[in-house]
Amino acid sequence: MCLLPWPGGSLVSGKMQVKQMRLDTIQSDAIVNAIGSLLVVLLIGMTFLLPPAQAEGSPLKVLVVMSYAEENPWCIGIRKSIDATLSDAAEISYFYMDTKKNMERGPQKAKEAFTMFEQLRPDGVITVDDNAQSMFAVPYLKDKTSVPVMFCGVNADPEKYGYPASNISGILERAHINEGLALTKQLSPSLNTILVLAADTPTGRAMQQQIEGEHTGYLAEIEEITLLGSMDELDKEQLDRVDAILLIAAVGVLDSTGKSLSYAEVLEGVSKRFHRPIIGVSLHHVRAGVLCAVVKTAQEQGAVAATMLLEAMEGKPVEKIPITRNYNGKRVINVTVLKEMGIQPNASALIGSELITSERKSLHER
Repeated sequence: MCLLPWPGGSLVSGKMQVKQMRLDTIQSDAIVNAIGSLLVVLLIGMTFLLPPAQAEGSPLKVLVVMSYAEENPWCIGIRKSIDATLSDAAEISYFYMDTKKNMERGPQKAKEAFTMFEQLRPDGVITVDDNAQSMFAVPYLKDKTSVPVMFCGVNADPEKYGYPASNISGILERAHINEGLALTKQLSPSLNTILVLAADTPTGRAMQQQIEGEHTGYLAEIEEITLLGSMDELDKEQLDRVDAILLIAAVGVLDSTGKSLSYAEVLEGVSKRFHRPIIGVSLHHVRAGVLCAVVKTAQEQGAVAATMLLEAMEGKPVEKIPITRNYNGKRVINVTVLKEMGIQPNASALIGSELITSERKSLHER
């Protein structure tokens, strides 16, 4: 028998050494296998802890509920900005309630939106404008689900809807009214008294509330705020008392047949009775044919709401995402109307402004 030396001076046989080496190898393999099994268990456990979309490696799902119709310019701008912000991270589905033209069908459309929510099971929701809050978000989602909801385009005070809520935050929409009045006075310094016209709708009433809360700081006097149900309610004596009209949130005013009018149609009707400057607050107002506006942008509303929602879907608690408001404004002047009115402003008033033209009928055709 061959004897081999062993550390420490003792002697063991070659067979005993081989047995010991095999035992060591078996023990090492067992340890490796145990570690591997533990890692697999940990990975599986971590997968279950992730949100469903992330656990499966699929994109997040987002539902956007719009208050108005798909062809509405405001909705188009918001959709573009949401897509630009979220398209790389999420699959986005849109639902349009079309409440500007069909307010009475709003509750039914909200019910349909909730059915879509239940079927889609989204990771997050964006609700756009006031009607989507009062008819959809508040009755169906507020404090009723853990799914985060971000609003945008909200004119009313957030307290009206009980915001912020456990699962809801967002960005308010505030018109740059005083800035628009300042631009108007730069173009025509003699304009001092203003009549505000709006539709008698939730949006119109919210705009009225904003003006009543801040008009004491305006650069022109607000003579009166009138909420119109129909064009027949326009008062000629009222129009004759003012230098200019601020026409806002006019969609929903009815004509003599009961038809709901677009902003451009209301503007055309007002222009036939009032041949002095009419101003607005949105880009599509200026394109429709008002003199000017410092416009709030749909892009800011959509992008901010989408960014806030992404933070929430990535794990940031909604209560740590405070409600904010829009701040960006852009000066826009309709040079077609400027020329028709015979207004010759100082060149400095045009600096920094976007100059556009419109296809609105000229003063001589009204």
